[in-house]
Amino acid sequence: MSDKIEGNLLKDQVYERLAKMISNAELMPGDRLTEAQIAEKFGVSFTPVREALIKLNSDGIIHKIPHKGFYINKYNDKEINEIYQVFVNIQELAIQLIINKLTESDFLEQESIINDMEKACNSNDYKSYLFSNHKIHDYYIYKADNKFLTSIYKKISIMPMPIFYFVAEGDKCIENMQKNISEHRLIVKLIKEKDLDGIRKALINHYGVTYD
Repeated sequence: MSDKIEGNLLKDQVYERLAKMISNAELMPGDRLTEAQIAEKFGVSFTPVREALIKLNSDGIIHKIPHKGFYINKYNDKEINEIYQVFVNIQELAIQLIINKLTESDFLEQESIINDMEKACNSNDYKSYLFSNHKIHDYYIYKADNKFLTSIYKKISIMPMPIFYFVAEGDKCIENMQKNISEHRLIVKLIKEKDLDGIRKALINHYGVTYD
């Protein structure tokens, strides 16, 4: 698929494409972003690239170092824990909003996404694995159909968090992915049982959140 961007609202398209690349770990924390490289990759002029970078900067996804350029943010352990605390509460709220509305078809769809994660894991297809991992988290948010919750989630979900299964190597990488899959299966089971306390504990465990 071509990386070229065409049509109107180029700055928004560049923003969305860069945001997706960051959330999919195609661009990693600490990576430098140059206007020239991005403009060439997407086949656009410098102006929409510059506008997109300014918006990413204002959203706290990247930062600018004078005379050097833009860099994707790196977060320390405290900041990562704080971000994941927000993720836990957003996911928990979304599940609370939908827990009494879910049908058997919804659960089959969730199981299908998790099965896709497992297939990708077994074939060492990290990109497909990550796509399905995002998809299962997105499922609860978009199913809740709350525009304010969705807006908050979309902003936080593109933050350049460390992706453990890309950082890890070999057997450790597979082990981490398998653990993640098991946790998602447990969360679906607890949603079926409408066990809200269990769901919160499972989400806290899934994100590895600590509370001081």
